[in-house]
Amino acid sequence: MCVIELRQSCQGWLDEKKDKEAKAKVFVNHQQAIKKSKDFQNQLDDFKNEYYFLSQLDDFQKRGFLFEKFLNELFAFYDLDPRGSFKIIGEQIDGSFTHEGTDYLIEAKWTTSLIERNDLDIFSGKISRKLKNALGLFISINGFTEVLIKNNFEFHDMILMDSQDLIKVLENRIQLSDLIRLKRKHASETGEIMHRVDC
Repeated sequence: MCVIELRQSCQGWLDEKKDKEAKAKVFVNHQQAIKKSKDFQNQLDDFKNEYYFLSQLDDFQKRGFLFEKFLNELFAFYDLDPRGSFKIIGEQIDGSFTHEGTDYLIEAKWTTSLIERNDLDIFSGKISRKLKNALGLFISINGFTEVLIKNNFEFHDMILMDSQDLIKVLENRIQLSDLIRLKRKHASETGEIMHRVDC
């Protein structure tokens, strides 16, 4: 009889101990998630501050160089395996990254004027000289001409992104990888390579 009572008593104590350990684990995981979230937000705030610093620069050549570096660091932050700008025979590539098994070339422009069709033609030519599954991401901070946005259906090898898209990422309204996925999905379904993701 005493053995049974002791076993029941011990079982209750063991159950209580397991319950306390489980609650402690949940608490620790919760604290780690909060810290990770704060670290993530702090890093995004740093990127946002750097972006606004770049927007104030009068030296456009310096801004262009720093913008490429900024994009490389941002894409690395989102684990998109970026590579900085590089040259191959006859052409300059502003960078590249990998997203969901697809390699993308990057064309990054921060000009005072809107991007026109001939800029996309040149970039499309660079993409066509790579492996068949390569795509392109054309980032223009000041955007693209209205005519180009409405008539871009002949470009099937790239998606477009502007400052509104980038700011949504920097304000943590959407993850960069999700933005790229949604833009590509829309382009695949409709042929429209400039898509404004709602978020």
